[in-house]
Amino acid sequence: MESILKFRCILWLFLFTFYMLQVLGSIEFSSFLRYFPLDGYTCSSENTVFRMENIFHLLACALVCSTKDHCHGVYFDNVTKECKGCVADFYDIPQILNGSVYYARDSAENTMKYANASFNGRRCDESASVFHKESMTSYQQCARACANNPLCYSYFYHPDIQECLGCQSEYGVLTNSPQLEEWNGSMYFGRFRYIGCYYNNPRSLENPHKLFEDSLTTEQCVGYCINGDFLYALTEFGDWCQCGNELSRNEILPSERCDMRCTGNTNQFCGSEYTGSLYIIHYW
Repeated sequence: MESILKFRCILWLFLFTFYMLQVLGSIEFSSFLRYFPLDGYTCSSENTVFRMENIFHLLACALVCSTKDHCHGVYFDNVTKECKGCVADFYDIPQILNGSVYYARDSAENTMKYANASFNGRRCDESASVFHKESMTSYQQCARACANNPLCYSYFYHPDIQECLGCQSEYGVLTNSPQLEEWNGSMYFGRFRYIGCYYNNPRSLENPHKLFEDSLTTEQCVGYCINGDFLYALTEFGDWCQCGNELSRNEILPSERCDMRCTGNTNQFCGSEYTGSLYIIHYW
């Protein structure tokens, strides 16, 4: 009788512990968002926060990531039971790991915080502004406002006066950026990033979706790829736009090899003959 009672107590304790782990895990996991285009990859060694083996549930992987400030996402391989926490998700080209699934942590916050400190203390002028919001208590709120606006490619957040300004251009990437004004105390964040000039014969992107535009700009191409939920945008020949989720080759050339002006904006470069200007897009 005593052994049966002890067994029941142990079983009850086990079930209660398992239930609490599920509850806590669900609470923490609610801040993670599945992002399918990054499935089948893993973060590079220099961007790895932690690596764990013999992890039998994704919840355990997410729980560990949630305790580390620099962990922005997790890769979990359900076959090998390996888990990796990454210090960056969409900002660096990941490495291939077939079978993995990817979840981004606090994606609206982490995805939109690709900052360029050289543009702090400034703002886009009214002609280039998409929105101007007040009573924003954090840059995360500002990030979500930009993420939900298809015309917003960057934003400035002022923590002292709690104001947010969404902009039509990505500063530091495009040479045609509209005039910037002084806004002392502001912080700058962008939505997409130029990776480099890539050799594009054969194609740099696996099974690319293409758009031919008589008057192409970098923003148009990136916007087209964003609407299709693609990870990469590539411009070529001045008027070609390609979107994709996988790189089929990784041959980077000197930037001067992408010297053809965009047909829609001669201040921008849209690749050249068999070379492409490649961008990585930040999602939420």
